Amino acid sequence: MKKRLTKLVALAMILALALAAFALPASAGYNRGLAIDYANRHALSRNSAYANITPGITSLWGLLGGVGNCANFVSQVLVAGRIPQTPRTNHGLSATIGRNWARDTSTNHWYHNRQVLPQLLGLSSREVFVFTGTFTNVVPQRTYHVTTRRRATLLTRTAAQIQNATPAQNAQWIVNNAQRGDIIQLGDRHSVILHSVSGNTGTFSGNSTDRRNHPLNTTAAGGLVQSAAANNDAIRLIRFTITAI
Repeated sequence: MKKRLTKLVALAMILALALAAFALPASAGYNRGLAIDYANRHALSRNSAYANITPGITSLWGLLGGVGNCANFVSQVLVAGRIPQTPRTNHGLSATIGRNWARDTSTNHWYHNRQVLPQLLGLSSREVFVFTGTFTNVVPQRTYHVTTRRRATLLTRTAAQIQNATPAQNAQWIVNNAQRGDIIQLGDRHSVILHSVSGNTGTFSGNSTDRRNHPLNTTAAGGLVQSAAANNDAIRLIRFTITAI
């Protein structure tokens, strides 16, 4: 009986170790506090650890589907909140002359880092920024977190619903259905972070037109719900379901 009990205990320990090996690391939870801390620091001041995606970064950037730094900034906020990146180096990319970045077209990866890449024409390798469209572009960002990784749910307020409501009602819909650190997207063109919630309204932070802790609903420049209405956008909420801290 004693030997059998010893065997059962040993088996339980082996099983526990095996389960621990496959368990998600602590960093897999989303720390919304750290995410908003990053937004406070870098909404108005670019982080040099990342490429600054602007329309003028290269004449080819528009052809690659990038029009600004908005999705790039939002992804940085998520990384600061301990959502793990999924980098790779076996992408076959090379460093193009006159360009300090390379874009990985994988839809199954999400990352933005520095890598040393070979150059064409026998030139020596050099370090450039490498990032995926899932990290820096609005629609791929949404698809990756909601569909590919299934770490977030999507809720949409249609353009018609926005047009038929007041700005206050549209702002209230956002804060009623999202938490700070969730992503707000205007149509397929713009991503920002919900920065704070207060009563029936809240604030957001974002890049391209840089805003930090800016009101969702304001008649001054930069009101998010006013922008959605003016551009006939839908408002999409990407709501993270992994552990919130």
